[in-house]
Amino acid sequence: MSTLIELPENLTIHYASSYLDQVKEQVLNAEDVVFDGAKIETVDTAGVQLLLVMVKDLSLKGIGHRFESPSKILMESVQGLGLAADFNMA
Repeated sequence: MSTLIELPENLTIHYASSYLDQVKEQVLNAEDVVFDGAKIETVDTAGVQLLLVMVKDLSLKGIGHRFESPSKILMESVQGLGLAADFNMA
């Protein structure tokens, strides 16, 4: 069963730490994680780093993941940082 994680409108350094704590609890017993990025309007490098840490952690635990409906700004940020392959957004 997939666990849906709805990413917030603002994924910036101001929200990253508290958001990470929330997400960790949601994926604790997940078999597969779907990140819904449709609402993201603002993202900075810290926000992308947060997502990268989550994706890497899930991979290490053998938990599948994918991004559903990533917003244009999220796509541009990930690609601009050269991380599209890490997020399977290439």
